[in-house]
Amino acid sequence: MGVDLQPVDVGLPKHVKTLQGDVFELTLEQLPPEPFDMILSDMAPRTSGVRSMDADRSYALNQQVLGLSGKHLKSGGNLLVKAFQGAPFEQLRKDFREVFEEVRICKPRSSRSESVEVFLLGLRKHEL
Repeated sequence: MGVDLQPVDVGLPKHVKTLQGDVFELTLEQLPPEPFDMILSDMAPRTSGVRSMDADRSYALNQQVLGLSGKHLKSGGNLLVKAFQGAPFEQLRKDFREVFEEVRICKPRSSRSESVEVFLLGLRKHEL
């Protein structure tokens, strides 16, 4: 299942469902009742050029996804989010550690070295 502000118009397999909407406005009725094995989020805020503001917006998006994972990710499941490094990043990492057995920071080789964009991977969600 994919959620995007913009219509998703790419050739997806038939079993992949998409919703056009805001992740902050999702309702339980819009999501499947069974939990996911993995949640992938490459959401990023519209950047302003002000690093601290962009990092705060990235943090808010990722907190929303982390909250959704509490209800919609199976125990033992994994979560991958795109994050901007900055003041709130360490708090996000700490929050991930409370939910997952292992937390890793990943930066793709293709990423520019000066980019503040990284991926945060939470592995094996704790049993509730």
